[in-house]
Amino acid sequence: MKKRQLCLLLALAMAGSATPVFGGQVSYVLETPLSYDVTKDVKHIDGTLFLTLDALMESFPTTTFTKEEKTLSIENSSRRLTYTLSDGRLELYTKGGQETTEQPAAKAAVVENGITYYPLRDLMEAMDYTVGYSVESSGGHVTYLVPVEQGKTVQQQKNLYAPFYLALINGLSNQENETLSPYGLLHVMAMLASGAQGETRTELLDAVGATSVYELEQYITNYEEYVRQMRTSKWGTVQMTDALVYQTGGGVERTILPAYADYLTNTYEASIFGIDQPDAFDDWLAEKTKGRITESGFAENFENFDVSFTSTLLLDLPWEEKFDVEDTQEGTFYQADGTKVTVPFLTKTMQKAEYYQGNGKEAVILPYQTQAGKFSMVLVTGTEPLTQEEFQQITEEAANRCIALKLPKWKTENHVDLKEKMKQMGVTAAFCDEADFSLISDTPLSLSCLLQSVAIDVNEEGTTAAAFTQATVYRSMVEDVVDVTFDHPFTFFILEETSGQVLFAGKWNQAQ
Repeated sequence: MKKRQLCLLLALAMAGSATPVFGGQVSYVLETPLSYDVTKDVKHIDGTLFLTLDALMESFPTTTFTKEEKTLSIENSSRRLTYTLSDGRLELYTKGGQETTEQPAAKAAVVENGITYYPLRDLMEAMDYTVGYSVESSGGHVTYLVPVEQGKTVQQQKNLYAPFYLALINGLSNQENETLSPYGLLHVMAMLASGAQGETRTELLDAVGATSVYELEQYITNYEEYVRQMRTSKWGTVQMTDALVYQTGGGVERTILPAYADYLTNTYEASIFGIDQPDAFDDWLAEKTKGRITESGFAENFENFDVSFTSTLLLDLPWEEKFDVEDTQEGTFYQADGTKVTVPFLTKTMQKAEYYQGNGKEAVILPYQTQAGKFSMVLVTGTEPLTQEEFQQITEEAANRCIALKLPKWKTENHVDLKEKMKQMGVTAAFCDEADFSLISDTPLSLSCLLQSVAIDVNEEGTTAAAFTQATVYRSMVEDVVDVTFDHPFTFFILEETSGQVLFAGKWNQAQ
C-alpha cells in the first residue's frame, strides 16, 4: 500500500501574495480519499488556502457542515467545532464526556463578491486532520496538491475496530467449524466505502465502526507497513492483495471512474483489470494464495458477472517455538455435538508462550517468528461470546508462563456468506437498487453477494492461512507449569498485537 506523504508548505510559492508566484495555469487539488479539483472554489491569501463551503462539503462528505449567520459548525462522530466567521474564534467539543474547550483562534473568513471562504488548514486540523501542501509544476501549468489525512499511528489506533472484529467472531457457528478473515473483509469494506456516498457510505462505515473513510484508510495504511516488510521476510510471509475486476466479454463492460481507479491503485496498490472468462481470475487467485484457494465462484454465473471488489490475504508463518513431530500424540477431542473422536494433538512444554486466566476462560498466546510486527495465535477455551473487555484483558494481561500445551492439529477450508451478517450489522443500502456507489461508476450498481473463502492449516511448523473476500455485482514469565489442553470446542484468532489487528478468526467445534 502506498502511503501518501505530507509535504511542508513551500515558502517561496505560498508566502506574501494573494496569487502564486508561478505564471501560467494554476489548479488546486484536495487529496482526500478521492481527489477533488477545487480550483474554482479557492482563495490563496498570504500562504493560506481558503475554500468555499461547497468545496469543503464535497471534499469531506462524511463531515456535517452547518452554516449560521455568524458561525460555521463542523461535526463528525467524534468532534464538533464551532467557528466564528468574523474573528476566527474556535470552540471544540470532543464527544465522549469532555467539556467544550476554546482553541487557538483561526484566521477569519474572507468574503468576496458575496461568497464566503474558510481557512482550510485551521479548521480541518482542529478536526484532527493533518493538512500539508506540495507543488507540482509542468511547463506553464502549476498544481497545488493539498494532502489531507488523519495523523494517527498504529499504536494510537490499537483495537480501534475490535468491536467489529468481535461481532464477526461472536457470530461464528457454535456447532460447525467456521473460519473467516476480519481483516480481509475490512479491506473490501474500505474499498466500497471510499466509492460510496450518502446512506450507502454511512451504513458501511457504521458497520465497521469507522468515523470516516479517512480514519479507515489511515488505519489500514499504517498497518500495511508491517505487511510490506513481511512480504520478503526470511521466516515467513503475510501478503495482502486487493483487486477490482470486471467483465470485458459479451459486449458489455463496466466503466470505472478514473478518480476511483487511481485512488485504489495509489492507496491500496490494488490491481484493476478486466476478464472475459472466469479462469483468468481464478489463475490470478491461485497465484496470490499460493494454491490454497483456486476458485472464485465467478464461473457459476459468469454470463451475468459485472464487477467484483476483492481482497486476498495469505499468511504463512512459523511458530517461534516449534512443536516436535515425534511429540504429536493421539488424544480425545470432545465435539460440540456431544460426541468424542480421536485426533492428533500438538504437544509441547512451551517456554515462549503467554497465559491468561479469568472470567471462566483460559487463553494461550503462541507467537510466530516474524520480521515485522508481533504476530501470534490466540487460543481461548470455549466458544461463548467474547466481550471487548475480555478481548483486551486476554491480549494485554496475558503473562509469560511455562505451559504444557496440547492443541489439536487441524486443517480446514470453508466458505462464509457475509451478506446476511452485514445486513444484521446495518448494511442494507449497498444491496438495494438505491445503492449509491456514484464515485465508482457513472452506471448504477448494487452488491449481489459478499462472500469469503478461507483455508487454514495448523501443524508442528506453524500456520498457513489464506482468505479470499469478494463483494460482487451481478447484473439482474517461568513459573509452575500450567497444563492447558484444548480438547473441547475453542475459539482462536490470529493477531498482530501492536495494532490489535485480527487477520483470521474461527471456532473449532468438530474434528475433521
